[in-house]
Amino acid sequence: MLAKKYKLPIQLFRNKKTQQIFRGRHFFVKVFQNNKEDNFQFPIRFGIIVSKKVLKKATARNALKRDVFCFLEEISEKLPKADYLIITKPSAARASKTEIRKDLFNLCQRFFTL
Repeated sequence: MLAKKYKLPIQLFRNKKTQQIFRGRHFFVKVFQNNKEDNFQFPIRFGIIVSKKVLKKATARNALKRDVFCFLEEISEKLPKADYLIITKPSAARASKTEIRKDLFNLCQRFFTL
């Protein structure tokens, strides 16, 4: 599980304009530049939004978040230094863990050249 210091406060970034938006099969990834002086120790932060439209039960939403955070922890060293907000699409509810990991890996590989 990803440490709390690497988690993005999504309330601050939900309606903020981004420079880049990447679309995958099950996710949108919004990338924000991280220019703040207080974030020099933790240059990469991740936030995940799973709405009630995607999954009704909170336990299912939290399980999906945990799966995504675990995957991001594995590849975080390879990503450029920035803030990442990941928004799930309704198709993610029907996807298996391997499909979710494959989609996230393809997104990262295609746009961030891992």
